[in-house]
Amino acid sequence: MRVHVISDMEGVGGIVNGSQTNAGEPLYEEGRRLYTEETVVVKRGIGPTAARMIPPLRCRELIEDGARRALGDLKTVEPYRPPPPVEIKVEYKGTREPTRLAGRPGIELLDPRTVVSRADDWWAAWSQFYF
Repeated sequence: MRVHVISDMEGVGGIVNGSQTNAGEPLYEEGRRLYTEETVVVKRGIGPTAARMIPPLRCRELIEDGARRALGDLKTVEPYRPPPPVEIKVEYKGTREPTRLAGRPGIELLDPRTVVSRADDWWAAWSQFYF
């Protein structure tokens, strides 16, 4: 199985200052270390709700190179395998998706916007959202 994750640094434990998320800022290296050992910068924050992005083709090259480096030695990081049973709780912005999922085996509707999926392993719990 191959997994490709694209994410932002905001929300990572220890990331509490904007200068930890922008390349070239004084605290960026600390933020990078907290986030992951392999970070690829594809955009730069220019305001609280705006960013300047590198052109898409160059972004793809940078992301692919970063992924290649990160996956170069799979023995450096042990896979995370949560112990059974597994529970995945998701709070949606709206009610459409939870309504669609309600009634599926392993899925419980906690409130109009929140569902929980329970299973013996992570993949089974995750799959209940999609299959």
